[in-house]
Amino acid sequence: MTKPGEIGELCVRGPGVIAGYYRQPELTKKAFDKDEFFCTGDLFQIVDERAIAFFDRKKDIIKRGGFTISSAEVEKVLKKRTKIMDAAVVGYPDERLGERGFALSSYQGQGVRDARRDKGVHEGVGSGHL
Repeated sequence: MTKPGEIGELCVRGPGVIAGYYRQPELTKKAFDKDEFFCTGDLFQIVDERAIAFFDRKKDIIKRGGFTISSAEVEKVLKKRTKIMDAAVVGYPDERLGERGFALSSYQGQGVRDARRDKGVHEGVGSGHL
């Protein structure tokens, strides 16, 4: 990718990038490309020759304990709460359940925080499978 407007997955490597997932060689193998770049799962768009911008997540589904959870649907429920301005839900590996979801939200006048601390966050999200 070299032209403004092109979109692709952000892959990085360097001394500050993880070497792999602890005791999870298969997950580590999937997360790195053939040139040993860590692939973030985030899609970025080239703005110009010196800048990129976040575009979207490559994977918006969380698989947890046999359930398939849409990150976008959970984000929509969170955004319906009057004090939440914006929300992002991402999956992360869990040895027992496959994946867990982690929600961050931006509150009016309070900045970003872990949405799990907010009372009623699971209302409208099924049985709280996040």
